[in-house]
Amino acid sequence: MVLFSFEEAAKELASLGLTGNQARAYVALVHFKVAPVREIARLSKIRREEIYRMMPRLERLGLVEKILGKPIRYKSVPPKEAISLLFERQRESAKRKTAELAEKRKHLLGKLKYGGAKRTVDEKGPSFILISDRKQATRKIATMIRNAKKSIDIATPRYGLQLGYAYEDTFREAVKKGVRARILLEIVELDGLTVKTLRDAESSGDAIELRHVDNLTSHIVIVDGAEVIVGTFLIPTEEKHVDLWTNSPAYVGVMNAFFNRVWQDSTDIKSRIGYLQTGRLVESTEVIKGREAIYERGYEVYSRAKTDKFTITDGPGLELSLRDFSSASIELKKRGVRVRYLTKITDQNLQAAEEMSKEFEVRHMDYLPFRALLTETEAMFSWLPVKEMPEAAIYSNSPELVRMVWAMAENAWKNAVDAKARIDEIRKVEPIGRKETRGR
Repeated sequence: MVLFSFEEAAKELASLGLTGNQARAYVALVHFKVAPVREIARLSKIRREEIYRMMPRLERLGLVEKILGKPIRYKSVPPKEAISLLFERQRESAKRKTAELAEKRKHLLGKLKYGGAKRTVDEKGPSFILISDRKQATRKIATMIRNAKKSIDIATPRYGLQLGYAYEDTFREAVKKGVRARILLEIVELDGLTVKTLRDAESSGDAIELRHVDNLTSHIVIVDGAEVIVGTFLIPTEEKHVDLWTNSPAYVGVMNAFFNRVWQDSTDIKSRIGYLQTGRLVESTEVIKGREAIYERGYEVYSRAKTDKFTITDGPGLELSLRDFSSASIELKKRGVRVRYLTKITDQNLQAAEEMSKEFEVRHMDYLPFRALLTETEAMFSWLPVKEMPEAAIYSNSPELVRMVWAMAENAWKNAVDAKARIDEIRKVEPIGRKETRGR
């Protein structure tokens, strides 16, 4: 048996459609089987912020599973299953092969037409079909959508979106033909997949209506009020499942009434998006213990920033920010977020200060009042000096407490020294006056 090195394995996986970093992260997780982000980053030599960013993508691909806890850990899907999934995706994306298969299908259909023999089953009457294979169920839904003439009603949980794009092209063609669609979704976050769904619906004009509903546990697809499929086959981790398709008028009528009732009780999509965007979290103030937990909470806090991100950190903390958070901070800046750093600049962290001041507002203070990460609605702070990450910090989204911390932070910022002046002071060994300065 030939054993691959880490680099060889990552390279081979990357050839199956993963990015280089995604492949390295997965190979690292296979080594551990179950591990927190910290260990994955260490072995793969990828910054932790990048690991946090790519893990949802690897989850959607079916390569990893998230294990809830403190800290959050990830479990690798067995390599045999993962490679099969990647091969399947490559196969499905091969447009040339699809065209060839379509041509063969047309040719075979011409040869395999039904003869004139009398059929023993009345195909015009209602029938029920039990489907126990996930892929077969997906194909059945695609056929239903392809044959749609007037309407498509779909109710699907969050995981349904992930596999729903297996028949994305078929659905788009149906809409182009004038078929109207109503889709009930469980929208829990505005991630890439959800945003894509919303944009697709918006681009269709009024042909697609979307609404949100909580706690969907199964899927329903109704086409033209004449046929329906019901089941839970879309759950990626379910090995056993049962889906029922029927064109029975009585059964379809019951499911159609059920869908209409849920539709009436659902939430307007714009209202749901507004709720997610305002981030009206339940007020809380708590002590976060453990560096990994603080790291994860900090990542969550600044990723929700809309207008301001203010970091107060000592010299080693500035180097940590450059190493682990600079890329994400640049993305925030591109979104219009004001990014500021208040730190103590010394000859030990001079290079980090120069790099950070090229992208962000940076100021120096000889004696920092505390360490903190602030956004317009949340605050994390500690009075403990840090070298990597403090062992304990206070988190709060209480408006009163957040305003108090912001007031102290702004006062410190007002009396701090511009980073460029401090850098010049160190290089020229000429002390500068410590006086009030204005922000840029």
